[in-house]
Formats: sequence, structure tokens, C-alpha cells
Amino acid sequence: LDIQPETEYIYILRAYGKDGDIADARVSITTDAALKPLDAPTATPTANPAATPIVATSTPPTPAPAPASPSAPSSTATPTTASTTAIITPSPAPTAITAPSPPTPAATTIPTPTPSPAVIIRGIPFAAEIADTPALRTKGLGYRDSLAPNTGMLFIFPSGQASSFWMRGMRFPLDFVWIGADCRVADLTERVPHPEPGAPDATLPLINPAAPAAYVFEINAGEIAQFGIEIGDPARFRGIRPDAANSPDAAYPCDCRETEDCDDQP
Repeated sequence: LDIQPETEYIYILRAYGKDGDIADARVSITTDAALKPLDAPTATPTANPAATPIVATSTPPTPAPAPASPSAPSSTATPTTASTTAIITPSPAPTAITAPSPPTPAATTIPTPTPSPAVIIRGIPFAAEIADTPALRTKGLGYRDSLAPNTGMLFIFPSGQASSFWMRGMRFPLDFVWIGADCRVADLTERVPHPEPGAPDATLPLINPAAPAAYVFEINAGEIAQFGIEIGDPARFRGIRPDAANSPDAAYPCDCRETEDCDDQP
């Protein structure tokens, strides 16, 4: 090169990356005034050694797909390889799914069982059928062939006073337990026979107590003696309610709820 003193020289440096990237840098050099011109192009300069070019590098832009790199002259510039920083987005923590609580079941009200109707005499319970209407009192135990042991029919009168009885339509004998308003046995009529078939009603005798009675309890003949029932024995009702549909809390005076003990002894 013919280098002259006090002259500015401009160099363009080009760097080629491994991936075909190209980066250019412009370098300006001004010679000193004391520099002597070279006598021959082959002479070895005795002045300052040739300056080493300063390579300026710059970060290449985001490369687009580039064609195959041409052969490039060697350069002292070291190509810069862009580094890639991986950005890791953390996965969101799983959201706990809470199973819904089962609905609280509604409280179930267990109905209190109603005790079967019974008449308790001298502490002995008898299952009871109830005759508390005119039709039921008129029919009574008539026109049936038998009555289960320890079972009877309780006749209840709205007037509170028992009427006379007869054995019309009966096919088996009976014992009558007359119960007073004080809930004690007022009188006893034992072993009343049933009439012969076809007997006229006019021939049927009437049956009455020897003392006032409010209720009558008919049972099988012979059970008064069998259980030793006597006049003055306590009589109690259990599970027998007047007009239960309209007055569920109503009770007869002889009801167990109205007395001290359902199973008391004489």
C-alpha cells in the first residue's frame, strides 16, 4: 500500500458467522505527519509497525433465512454467536377440586305407635273391640260363632250410663263385666247362655247390673272365674280414644293417661 503521512484511511471490516450471519464495521485510521513514504513496495518499513486493525463488533439483528455463505477472506474479527435464553413459564399449580358435601338428610320423625285397644282388669289385659256408635252397640257380638280368648267388646255410652242388654243373635255364652264411672268393677254377670236358634225376641230376657255402670265389657263365659275378677277391681282403658280423628288428645276417665298406673292391682 502507498501510505501517505497525514492521511485518513477508512477500513470496512466484515465478519461472517457460523450460521451465515454477516456483520460490517467501519474503522478510520489517520497517519502521522512524520511518516515517510516508502521507496519501493517491497521495502520493509523501518518506521512504526503497521497498526493492527481494531475490530468493532455489533450484535447482529435477528437473522432471516440466509443463502449459503460465500467464501470469505480470513478476518481477525471473531464472529459473535447470539445466545438464546430459554424462557420457562411455570405451569400453574393444580386447583384442588373439593367434592360437594352430601346434603344433610331431613330429620325423620318416627311416629309413636298407637297401642292396640285394650281393657285392663285386675292388671290383666284383654284385647278390646269398641262399640261406641248406635249401630255397633245394637249388633254387639251377635251373628258370629266365637270370640278369641282374652278378648272382649267394650260398650261405651254417650250418656255415661249403661243400658239393658239381651242375647239376640248370639251363638255362644258370655260373661258381663259392668264398669262404674269410678273405673272399678261395679257388678258381674256370669255364664249368660245364648238363645236357641229361632227363639222369638219377646222370650229373650234382659240383662241389667245390680249397681250403676258407665261401661260394659263382654268376654267369653267362664273368664271371670278363670282370672278371679271381682267387684271393686280396677279397670283401665289403653289405646281407646273418644273421637280420635277430631280430638286425638281426648281420653276417657278410665284411660291409662288419666290414672296413676295401668297395671295396678286391687
